[in-house]
Amino acid sequence: MKLKAIEKICKASKTVILWPTEDGRVFAGDGGAFYLLPDALSKISARSMLDVFDVPVDKQSDWSAREREPSERGEEMFADGGVAEDGVEPVEMTLGVCGDVLQPIGNAFEMHLVDEIYLKPLEDERGIRYFLRHAGGTPYIAVKSGMMLHAVIMPKKIAPKVCAQMVQTITEAARTQTGLWEGNAHD
Repeated sequence: MKLKAIEKICKASKTVILWPTEDGRVFAGDGGAFYLLPDALSKISARSMLDVFDVPVDKQSDWSAREREPSERGEEMFADGGVAEDGVEPVEMTLGVCGDVLQPIGNAFEMHLVDEIYLKPLEDERGIRYFLRHAGGTPYIAVKSGMMLHAVIMPKKIAPKVCAQMVQTITEAARTQTGLWEGNAHD
């Protein structure tokens, strides 16, 4: 896991949240995604994490740095197994939406968009697999290597009007690319 990529994500929002689990693991992130920290950082505080991220002391007051308490929801979200999950895969395309680059991830039954930046810390991980889970009705993507959870990524919520515009734009682009624009075949 790339700690520098996690740092970049947290620096963009000036937020670091640590979420410990009852089994002693700690996940860190900005609220949109959480990543398993190395064992050497399992006892670190959120304020100390700012030092790890090289945030100057005089800038640390601009940050939101906090620890979550272990909870039932957290234990479900950060469980390695025993949770209902469906395998999903990233689609081989990205979408630019409102200044974000979004990666579709899903299967034949359900598709979600995640901010591409949240996949960066996982780039060097081997054997990564993605799973769709739901906690309290809220979907999220669990990222595992083998049976071990490495990250939890929340899908991006897109306003319905923006979704309708996206579908229209993609449909028009597909028609243009396939030569079906306004019923005229183009070579």
